[in-house]
Amino acid sequence: GKSTLLSVVSKARPKIANYHFTTLFPNLGVVYVEEGVSFVLADIPGIIEGAAEGAGLGHDFLRHIDRCRLLIHVVDVSGSEGRDPVADFEAIQAELKEYGSGLENRPMLVAGNKVDIAADRSALEALRTHVEGLGLPFYEISAAAQQGTRELMYAAARELEAEGYRVVAGINGDFYNVSTGLPIGMVVTEGLLRSSDAGYYAIGFRADGSAILGKPGVKVSANLGYAVDDGFGNSTELVRPVAAVNKARTNSGLYLYTYDFNAKHTTGTTEPGINVVCTVEQGKLAIGSTVTLRVNRVEETAVTSLAPDQIVLSANLQADSYYTTALQNIPQGSELTLTVSANDGWEDVEYAIGALYCLAENGAVVPNLAAGSNPRTAVGQKADGTLVFYTIDGRKTGHSIGASLTQVGERLLELGCQTVLCLDGGGSTNLAVTTPDSTTATIINRPSETGRKVTNQVFLVASDRASGDLDHFYVHAAGDYVLAGSAVSVTASGVDSNYIPMDASYTLSASAGSVAEQEDGRYLLTTP
Repeated sequence: GKSTLLSVVSKARPKIANYHFTTLFPNLGVVYVEEGVSFVLADIPGIIEGAAEGAGLGHDFLRHIDRCRLLIHVVDVSGSEGRDPVADFEAIQAELKEYGSGLENRPMLVAGNKVDIAADRSALEALRTHVEGLGLPFYEISAAAQQGTRELMYAAARELEAEGYRVVAGINGDFYNVSTGLPIGMVVTEGLLRSSDAGYYAIGFRADGSAILGKPGVKVSANLGYAVDDGFGNSTELVRPVAAVNKARTNSGLYLYTYDFNAKHTTGTTEPGINVVCTVEQGKLAIGSTVTLRVNRVEETAVTSLAPDQIVLSANLQADSYYTTALQNIPQGSELTLTVSANDGWEDVEYAIGALYCLAENGAVVPNLAAGSNPRTAVGQKADGTLVFYTIDGRKTGHSIGASLTQVGERLLELGCQTVLCLDGGGSTNLAVTTPDSTTATIINRPSETGRKVTNQVFLVASDRASGDLDHFYVHAAGDYVLAGSAVSVTASGVDSNYIPMDASYTLSASAGSVAEQEDGRYLLTTP
């Protein structure tokens, strides 16, 4: 019932049939619990006994589970096949433990499914007693009847929120093709190259939280696994450059596609081409890495589907024979090698998104930027590595008309930045912040459009566990504007290194005017 559950709580449409092991590859769907609360749910293929030793493609399936932060164990309690739900549950638990990655200790919810057709509830109650005895939450559901599924999704959302991360701020990301939703530039998540940079700029984040702004200059080359005569009687290995990773294919060059390129897990191509389908044998598609592939087949087709452990090299039939012939002649079963490189400083980037324009470099605004005032989103970096996330509203009469690219660049230089990149603007411009006296992030600008979709975004997160180490004070005035000679109440609260409020004593002083402490502990600032 896993696929049925996914289909009723998301817009995913996995294959559903009345027999076991219908799901052959993971299916993904986005679950929208409520406004601002969503998560990705993966329907993992069924696991059989011996999976930890590789039975039934067990290693592949368990590897997918290893990427999940929360497990929902769906158990048939209907008794329609005479199975013992407790035994079934323990069999899977044993395989998770045997796999050796601590999967059995991963946060887990257990769902007793098909309660609507359970003639005898004794098996259901036995599973409930067993599961709750292990300290695991248990839920009765019927995926087919959509009974209890909403409560299960709320529970999953609560578990994910309790993992220990606090959203400090979020900002919209890269420009994108409005027809396809594909980002113009680079995407890196969890250290993996999801989309190449197309020659544009990007902002990257390392594991220690430090950032880099600039041109990544990602290059991918493919050793096609066979040799040719170089025209001088010498044998040389055939190597071709890859024009792009997970971008819309054109009539020129060699393209590379992975399983997560789109929701259908295909190359997304519409015109005939040469597609080389390969299985990843070793390595990951990451900057500074090498990936070893084994060729499954070479086919001439418009579109090709991918499995999670596959990569496709593709060239349009109208492309130069330098690429099409090279792909057509690859022997089935041969070994291919991909090499990924980038400019210095990008090899250890864990997360990155693209940026179409550079507004300032080395402390100077870039000349000849496009004119026109619009809502803008930008990110700047100071000499010490500090980042400034910046938005300016626009297209709102009586509030703000926006700013030109040059004006945004100049403003961030005023704020101390040396390098400034422009992210997607217009209706996409959004900045969300969790203030230290709040528990959730709220949008603090006034977007020119509501409900505007974006291709990616940047979220800054910190542990939600108090560190107890004072980092700074959050100073807040009762009013945004103060007239000359007027007074406004000002408070301050300590903030620890995880951006969580903490008790800390303080005094306030002013460079002009006067500050006086009140009986309630607040300070009254009187302006000159």
